[in-house]
Amino acid sequence: ALGWVALSAQVLVGMPEQAMYCALVTAAWLLTRRGSLGLLRRTGRLVLLGVGAAAIAAPQVLPTVAFLPATPRAYSPELYQFASMLLTAPERLFLAGTGIQNFPSFLGLACLVLAAVAVAARRDRAAFLVVTGIVGFLLAAGPQVGLYAWFHRLPVIDHFRSPMKLFAFAEFTTVWAAALGADTLARRSGRGGRVTVVVLVLAALAERGVYLVDEVRAFRSYQKASGLTPDRVELLARSVPARMRRAGEPPPLVLDMGALLGGGYAQSLGALVGLSSLHAGTVALIGRPHIRIISLGRPHRPELPALLGVRYLLVPSAECERVQGRFRWRAVEHTPDFCILENPAPAGHYEFVRRAVAVADEEAMIGAVMEHPEGPIPIQAPATAIEGGLGPGLLQLRAYEPGHARLTTVTRGRAVLLVRESFARGWTVRVDATEVTPYPAAGLYFAVSLPTGLHSVTLDYRAPGFRPGVVVFLVWCAGTAMAAAATAARRQDRAA
Repeated sequence: ALGWVALSAQVLVGMPEQAMYCALVTAAWLLTRRGSLGLLRRTGRLVLLGVGAAAIAAPQVLPTVAFLPATPRAYSPELYQFASMLLTAPERLFLAGTGIQNFPSFLGLACLVLAAVAVAARRDRAAFLVVTGIVGFLLAAGPQVGLYAWFHRLPVIDHFRSPMKLFAFAEFTTVWAAALGADTLARRSGRGGRVTVVVLVLAALAERGVYLVDEVRAFRSYQKASGLTPDRVELLARSVPARMRRAGEPPPLVLDMGALLGGGYAQSLGALVGLSSLHAGTVALIGRPHIRIISLGRPHRPELPALLGVRYLLVPSAECERVQGRFRWRAVEHTPDFCILENPAPAGHYEFVRRAVAVADEEAMIGAVMEHPEGPIPIQAPATAIEGGLGPGLLQLRAYEPGHARLTTVTRGRAVLLVRESFARGWTVRVDATEVTPYPAAGLYFAVSLPTGLHSVTLDYRAPGFRPGVVVFLVWCAGTAMAAAATAARRQDRAA
């Protein structure tokens, strides 16, 4: 059960790569360990471990699998070896006080000596730990060694990136093997063994302490180079967009202009304080239109944020003057980290479309948004769905909460309602209790065709796969509990 939790927890917190790597190491551990169990029974236990972990993580896994095809992560990333551990100064991995590599990484000499002691003494699984550490180190080096390119050809692994994540296995297994070496020396009779282990353990702690000083210094330099203050979350919580959020209403849309590809200041932290951001940073799992329009397109013209319904721009302080000069939006807040610019005429979260053009596919829709953000609004729908249906109308928001809304609309003729919610599988739109088809529109959002007259429009989002995932989780937990109870009952019968 602890194995199920250990693997599934990594998926649930958004680290599927680490879960997969740990699963591979676990499989190798179980299949190569000496013991009384035969290969068939070991394989059975391994399958049970995998199925149990998948069942516990199902509420996260199934929605992710359903959403993944709409994102760039549906394919093998092109620059999958970009974030590798650079071996420009390899001595920094072993000699404390010499600085750090391109990311925090350290092994030390004392730990390696203790690990060698464990291998020399043939301690159980010491060789496995050392080999795992060596393989993790070689994989983390990426193109400098070349092993990761072969590893990346494996199914599922070919969707991952950042080889440096595998260095954790080198570091953890080295420490584990070092602990076995220390135990080996401590068990030896005589004063010499005890003195040696004390010296080596103290040396390992000392060199790690010296390294930590360099690591803290490095993180401070990273922070200084970023120009950001440590109280980023507090600044966001007190910002104008956070304060302007009202219960029962859609939150004002924010466009984070930080970093080269956008989303670099607030990243995902904005969600903690109630900000509704169009872009949560480069590692966010977002749809391809978001990548094309927000990240790669970089909305430098005010027409594009206006089309997307942006009310506020969150701009790093160093860029405030330049961005404000281009957009001509009023600055409503200044902090040491950022400024907030307000759109003088923000579009509504829900509004009737007066100028639109039908496009054949997603690519044409994205192209129209990026080339002509001033309009007409591209809608991926048959021309008959919008012809003669661009009339005016009135609407009133009756109820709202994230993923759910109810509106009342009144139109003199056919009309098209633009909903500025990210379009994805899982949206259900009903007009007077009749389910209708939403059409992708304006690059990121969707539109609804409405007939003449007074209507009630209901919008509901349910993450595809979430409910089946919860059912799988509950069934597995119930089945496991019943199996455990039956096993305990049999043991009591045998004891009696």
